[in-house]
Amino acid sequence: MKKQRSFLTLMNIKVYLILGSLIFSSCQSQDSQFVDLEKISDRFDVSAFFRDKLKKTQETISKDPKKLDKKAALDLLNQPFFEKDTLGYYSSEGRFPTELYLDSNHDWMTRNKKPTDLFGYEYRTVAWSEEKDTLAMLNKVSFPKINMTEDRNGNLAYLKVEKASKNKEDFNRIQDYVKRNCKELHIDEDEPGVTYWENNTSYYSLSKVERKEEEISSYDVKGNKDSKWVNITEISLIIYQKSYIKEMEKLNIYSPGKIFWKKPL
Repeated sequence: MKKQRSFLTLMNIKVYLILGSLIFSSCQSQDSQFVDLEKISDRFDVSAFFRDKLKKTQETISKDPKKLDKKAALDLLNQPFFEKDTLGYYSSEGRFPTELYLDSNHDWMTRNKKPTDLFGYEYRTVAWSEEKDTLAMLNKVSFPKINMTEDRNGNLAYLKVEKASKNKEDFNRIQDYVKRNCKELHIDEDEPGVTYWENNTSYYSLSKVERKEEEISSYDVKGNKDSKWVNITEISLIIYQKSYIKEMEKLNIYSPGKIFWKKPL
């Protein structure tokens, strides 16, 4: 009897472990819909994150709008859209202080040129909803837009998230996070309104722009609008992996994040 009870107990434990594993896997699957910026590393699988998003974008833009009713067409327009671009090294031809620079092969300056080498790929959010979409999270602040660049080995090089927030606390939460987890840098050629930070693995560039936006709630029968002006904070956060910065510095490639080549005194 004791052996039978022990066996049943062991079986129950196994069942609980399996259920727990399934629940955890489900949570991980849901989390993969957005990037947790607190856990990001250069090993992040950028192409996997964007694979289904790019596929859905292609399916959406391939549909004939004439065959859709108004509601279906509006639903499609409200979906986020993504694109993938190829990056390579190009001759600067004296335009930059280095022999080569990193750029997209779709840029107007490089469209008809052949790169000296392939760097990798950039994935961009080209349409999004500020209210509905969440593609990245940091310190409980959601970002509806993210651009990510990977090298040709599939490693994350750098990323940029943006948000137009009506909540003043959003920027404070982001700033509090970098203050707690990074040290501030004072570097040459800095931009007004931008702060620079670093931790063991990454460099950060954080900025904000304050503006006002008219928010229209309704129109009356005469066409007069009922509106108010709201404060908007445009938040931008760029994270460069140090492995990428070191490689660009070693190769002397004029590229995004070049400002971090020069270390502070």
